[in-house]
Amino acid sequence: MEARLSPSDTLDNRYLILWRAGQGKAGGAVYAAKDTQSSSSRKVALKYPVKPAELEVLKTLQQKSAGSGEECFWMPQVLDWGEFRGFSYAATEMLSRPLPSVFERMKGASLAIRWRVLRVIGRMLVRRLEAIHRHGFVHCDIQPNNILMHSHGTDSFLDELPYLVDFGTAMRSPGGEPQRPDRGSVDFNSVATASGGVRGPCDDLESMGWVLSFGLFGELPWFEVTRTARWMQGRLSEEDCPVVCGEVRDAKIAVMESGGEGFGAKWECLGDMPLELAKFLRLVRAGCQAAARSDALPDYDALLSALGGQSGLGTQGAEAADIAAYRAAAAAAAAAVAQEGGEAEVEEIRTLRNPGSQEVPAHLVKVEVRHAIMESESMTVTVMNTCVVLDVRKAVLGRLGVSKLSEVKLVRRMGQGDNPTFASLDDKEPIDDRRKFIAMGRSLAVPLGEQGPTAKPGTQGVGKDIKVELTLDRALALQDEFVERFGNEDFQSKLRGVQEAHNYQMTPPFRAAHADLCFSVQQDVLPAYGFPPTRMGVVVMMRAFRPFMDNQGIQYKTQYINQLIGAPDRRQ
Repeated sequence: MEARLSPSDTLDNRYLILWRAGQGKAGGAVYAAKDTQSSSSRKVALKYPVKPAELEVLKTLQQKSAGSGEECFWMPQVLDWGEFRGFSYAATEMLSRPLPSVFERMKGASLAIRWRVLRVIGRMLVRRLEAIHRHGFVHCDIQPNNILMHSHGTDSFLDELPYLVDFGTAMRSPGGEPQRPDRGSVDFNSVATASGGVRGPCDDLESMGWVLSFGLFGELPWFEVTRTARWMQGRLSEEDCPVVCGEVRDAKIAVMESGGEGFGAKWECLGDMPLELAKFLRLVRAGCQAAARSDALPDYDALLSALGGQSGLGTQGAEAADIAAYRAAAAAAAAAVAQEGGEAEVEEIRTLRNPGSQEVPAHLVKVEVRHAIMESESMTVTVMNTCVVLDVRKAVLGRLGVSKLSEVKLVRRMGQGDNPTFASLDDKEPIDDRRKFIAMGRSLAVPLGEQGPTAKPGTQGVGKDIKVELTLDRALALQDEFVERFGNEDFQSKLRGVQEAHNYQMTPPFRAAHADLCFSVQQDVLPAYGFPPTRMGVVVMMRAFRPFMDNQGIQYKTQYINQLIGAPDRRQ
């Protein structure tokens, strides 16, 4: 039987599956679920299937933590475990958002301000990794999506703390088995792992250093190597594995030894790596080399000191000090971003062009922009071949009939796997020969009749004047109706039929059929709430929801609806 869950599945008459939150490289998925037996119907994160070895790691770490009197602050609390349809599952507390949300929130702040935030997160992560290591395990897959930020009892991002998740690759240490070089995340693995062998604590710590580097600089020089390599079920081909991992290793060593030198003008920014981070990376690399001769644990105090930590506070005292330091640094970063924003900066960016671009004959080109989350949504815009990313964004916004730049961002897919990270493209970056982009932000649904920059007179802006307002209660009621209609067996059966007919591939014919199927429900529901039963009506409805997008109930139901109608499940 296939190890996959669907919305409305119930495990052990207790955990009602709401939506799939993430997909691992090894086949296991994480689902948002409701604990129907708790008094508050709390949401939990449910991993299914979970390998027996991972479940044993989770249980052991939690038991050891409780036995030693330490707070289990380095991982989510394990609430329950069991079996369903012959496979094991584990239920843990639901955490908020992955670490890249912090990186994205600091876009526009100076490197110095961003580093003040990241070095505090780094110190917290060192303590969490030290706790895991002292309990006899190494994580083996420290990467941005395996670090979640969460605050207990408050919705403020200033109160978020980092938690480590996904122990599917964790190993005993000492005493672990040799691993393939591509086990974990090659983009963030340590230099030493490129040769295979047994993983140790310093490998986790070096991976953390590369995560901080990614937070500061975005894409790193070797990301293109892993992105273009041949992957199958989360592994490199036998032919590519030593080559790819070797290239990544050499690039990481070069960054540690000489910054951005040798990588070209694009990577000159790496020469601005903070001295504290450079020192941290050198220390952990030296520790990895020493670990090859000894099973001794790293000098965690020296690593914390390298990241600006205070000595003599003890674990709990240092954690309390860093919680306060994070609040101050994150607030300063938010203020800096707010201060740096605005149209004045945008207009200045517009004037910046690639100096060599004028040598290329200027002409119009068409580029495709596809939504990163709502993959069925895309549009084609016409721009000059000499333009920069900002011009593509403005062309998209023009098609949508909005002017606020923050509504749409163009992003780059980072790394490999089924649960990717996205990083914003630089507005100053020339598009050169690139003709396909990925967008995040608002829907890319275009009003019917609109033809883009070359629209006939009188057709541009069709539908702009259509406005329907919703109260929060009406918005929630509309979502409830969509949940009922999209969740019924008739729609789900048709959805499976469309998926099977297109072999579970996100091809243009599938996207068209999928959009038509969803619209067959939308056009029946919209009139009762005052919206036209047209595709334009869908766009107007989405605009009417904007005032409520910070409401937790709206967010919860939106995620549930997206799971019911979302992109097709992909065969592993």
